Amino acid sequence: MKTTGKLKVDYYLSREGKPTGTLLILAFEATKLARPASALAAEQAAAAQEANRAD
Repeated sequence: MKTTGKLKVDYYLSREGKPTGTLLILAFEATKLARPASALAAEQAAAAQEANRAD
């Protein structure tokens, strides 16, 4: 996961009256990891075999 925005610190008073802070991430980016070439080749081979059976 990659942070694309900024970090923000939010300060407030807790129930006990003590100052408390929370660190917030305002934006992020999630990307799908690339599959290994062997897994992709196996998937393509299976699809080709299924296509040949349909003919």
